[in-house]
Amino acid sequence: MKSQPRRILVAAAGLLAGLTFALGSYAEFSLSKTLAVEFQAVGPAGLKIDGSGSSLTVTEKDGKVVFVAGLGDLKTGIKKRDEHLKETLAVDKHKQAKLVVDRSKLKLPGEGEALKDQKVSAQFTLHGTEKTVPVSYDVKRNGSNYAVVGRTTVNIEEFGIKKPCYLGVCVKPDVKIEVKAVLQDK
Repeated sequence: MKSQPRRILVAAAGLLAGLTFALGSYAEFSLSKTLAVEFQAVGPAGLKIDGSGSSLTVTEKDGKVVFVAGLGDLKTGIKKRDEHLKETLAVDKHKQAKLVVDRSKLKLPGEGEALKDQKVSAQFTLHGTEKTVPVSYDVKRNGSNYAVVGRTTVNIEEFGIKKPCYLGVCVKPDVKIEVKAVLQDK
């Protein structure tokens, strides 16, 4: 049970990471450092499954910032659960999750300033299905560096992923994703 939810969360985390890096609306950003790509699935009786991943790239083209997260490196801390996660996400067929943000919709702070709880919509692709998802983000600027924390919640069933269950215990379909990273203005 825990392995499937974590897999879903990791995939979602990777996608959120992509969105979070899209915060550079007026400059061309590159990924300076991934601090954390995390996800969490919950179930009955206080069950929480946490996971993370580290494979992330960011590109910009035609006014869109594109974040791509590899799903093969998602980890939950339990090897068998990681295997179930990869099966659930069909990583052999769907190796990546992608988040695309319209650059013109992003807000950035001035030098030494921070913005909290900004909102943007993004196109998120997971398991071969694309949906619009809401993303909230915090961003702080220090010179050409932007420290970003992005958050979203996705319903995995909306992406054609069956709700993970193990021994009759199922996690809820909503998976929280959070990404912390530092972007650098080129």
